[in-house]
Amino acid sequence: MSVIFESNIKVNEDGSWYIELIDTSDGESIICNSTDEYEKKYEELSEPYGGMVDEVKWTKSDNLRPDHFDEIRLWMAELQRKADEVEQAHKDQQTAQQQADQGMPL
Repeated sequence: MSVIFESNIKVNEDGSWYIELIDTSDGESIICNSTDEYEKKYEELSEPYGGMVDEVKWTKSDNLRPDHFDEIRLWMAELQRKADEVEQAHKDQQTAQQQADQGMPL
């Protein structure tokens, strides 16, 4: 079964943004008012799946201000960079382990 989250960027009545994080498998919905809160809640929501989420579907409200969207977009790019680094480190570790198992020098 695929684990899919939805992240919907919305606008409060006061004009500030928030992200509604939804676990589509059980419908649990969490409101996050900052990027830090989103990261924390994402980790908590993904714990039952061993932290492994197959996909995050992003949407945004039509009335989201461009500067707010840019702020979130830049944050998302930084998250992706960090995730890529972790993935590469994991691949490097697997390669080193395979070489060690085959008796090849590291």
